[in-house]
Amino acid sequence: LPTSVTDQKKTSNTSKEDHQVTVTYTEPLTPKFKIEVSYDFTNFSSVNNKSTKDYSGTAYDLENIALSNNFKNTRQVNRAGLKLIYEVKKYRIMIGSRAREVNMSSYNITTQKNLSQRVDNILPMAALRWRFGQNASLNLDYTTSSQQPDLTQLQPVIDNSNPNRISLGNPDLKPTFDQRINLNFYSFK
Repeated sequence: LPTSVTDQKKTSNTSKEDHQVTVTYTEPLTPKFKIEVSYDFTNFSSVNNKSTKDYSGTAYDLENIALSNNFKNTRQVNRAGLKLIYEVKKYRIMIGSRAREVNMSSYNITTQKNLSQRVDNILPMAALRWRFGQNASLNLDYTTSSQQPDLTQLQPVIDNSNPNRISLGNPDLKPTFDQRINLNFYSFK
């Protein structure tokens, strides 16, 4: 059993806004080869205001500075891609890559500290589709992706809302990088 009880009032206000533009152009080079060029731009902004107030004996009116924070985050992502596609009756082979630049700026309104992070990625991809006939095919895909940490993971404030899992955000947290290989066989009648 816990030796102490946490008697606090927690308030969290979060707002998020996301805008994205994608442009893709495909140009046939020959009857069997084509090239695809793409560009994406994403502008993401969010605000997370956490307030924790301790009980004073009559009301929840004692601001707990260690557990409170007001954080503003903006992230801009530029991503350009290039694919080469070879396609004949039974086969489709695609190989390509995307280059991505992520600029993230986080402003801690409570402590008036600015954190910024820039991440550049090369995200390769490849795919092979083999059609056995009109009703069967085999697909092999290789994809890569990268995920940026979200605002709650970056915010350097202790979260004690679950006493069994107390967490602290890390403003230096780096993005993840995933590689996936999928093999699918389709057959239908």
